[in-house]
Amino acid sequence: RKLDFVAVPEFAFGAMENPGLITYRTDLLLVGDKVAGAQAEMVLNVIAHEVAHIWYGDVVTMAWWDDLWLNEAFATWMAKSTLERLYPELETQLKLPQQAAFASDQLTTSRAVRGVVRNNEEIFESVGLNYTKGHALLRMLERNVGKDVWQAAIRKYIEQFAWGNATEADLWRVVSAESGSDIGAIASGYLNQPGFAIVSVGPAGEVTQRRYMREGLKAPDLNWQIPLNVKYKSDGSIRRTYTLLDEKSGQLDVPENTDWILPDAGANGYYRWQIDPEQFYALVDDASLLTERERIALLDNSEALLNAGALSMEDFLHVVGRFLTDPHPLVFLPALEKIKTAGEEFLTPDNKSDFSRFIDQALRDRFAQVGIEPQAGESEAIVQMRPRLVRTLGQFGTDSDVRIAAAKQVDNYFESASSVQSQMAREAMRVSRASWTAPSRSWSLEITNGETTAGPS
Repeated sequence: RKLDFVAVPEFAFGAMENPGLITYRTDLLLVGDKVAGAQAEMVLNVIAHEVAHIWYGDVVTMAWWDDLWLNEAFATWMAKSTLERLYPELETQLKLPQQAAFASDQLTTSRAVRGVVRNNEEIFESVGLNYTKGHALLRMLERNVGKDVWQAAIRKYIEQFAWGNATEADLWRVVSAESGSDIGAIASGYLNQPGFAIVSVGPAGEVTQRRYMREGLKAPDLNWQIPLNVKYKSDGSIRRTYTLLDEKSGQLDVPENTDWILPDAGANGYYRWQIDPEQFYALVDDASLLTERERIALLDNSEALLNAGALSMEDFLHVVGRFLTDPHPLVFLPALEKIKTAGEEFLTPDNKSDFSRFIDQALRDRFAQVGIEPQAGESEAIVQMRPRLVRTLGQFGTDSDVRIAAAKQVDNYFESASSVQSQMAREAMRVSRASWTAPSRSWSLEITNGETTAGPS
């Protein structure tokens, strides 16, 4: 009947959904009114997550700790859904939950989301996947049955088990009854066994699945029921088809001589995919016909194929290069991150100058467009992208103007912290490697390429 927030200094768990009085670590709640970009999205997401727990965890509670995901996955999914609806400027839909889950779920040591829980230690063995994999699964199933059907089913689930306890089986029984599909059979493979599939699609639509593994690793093969939402191009038109791949192999309903096949239309699938090489290049070349979310997933999936030994480095860099020119900042940003990672992992004295020239050529036009100072009316996507662009150009490029501009941002931040967006201040300091002495309000800058520029004192 009432809902208050309270900020708690040094609260170890970040936030907790106590009914009527949600507690937050101070820095996750008291951030002022001018916060923007990634920090604003993070704070809003934490608040939405905790409020969602009032329904998913408080009104309906899991029967036992093996279904902890019923609390955390639902609150995570509901928070993202809320942000998508109430804060469209944040473009939360372009943050793919499966990306966060794949990294740990692809390991040979990965555990199932659900498992026997007999003590406190076993509660936390796969707790991270409760949030990430659980969220990705819920979004995939929601899109599979339709958002209206899903909402009706969840309402009935909450009403039926209000002020009581529920299990995974209880949830799927309600959703299956509302949708007319055996959703429990689909969900079971994702919750009760580790890992995920890589779906291989031939040029004529023939489909097979196997467990995804990075190159050189081995683990027992498994089988999933995979709802494949497929987009393809044929005779100049974009078309769709759907199939449930419940065996090791199957067949898509696509015509012969399709230009390309996208096995995960909408980018909601919890699986990796691989297509015919000729169709793959045609798909990359036609990336402008895909949604922003699909383009982000295409890049991420390409890196997964590279790691599995199913895509060459040349082909992967072709994809990265394609998205370094993408007009949308949040599609460009993950491509930028791939290049930054390459520089940090593979840069040597022998290739440093070549890599610097590549960075200058690939990124200088983008920096000229957005600059280092925020502009009135610019999108939240640019606010989120700009600091990482400055970081990459300043760290690996040769343009001293970028580093000088970053140094000025550091100067402004030390003069007035509120005058510089926090992510920009952080990345500018990393580029400048600034040190500051508070009593004298003086600082010096050591530029990362070896030059030194003194700042005002």
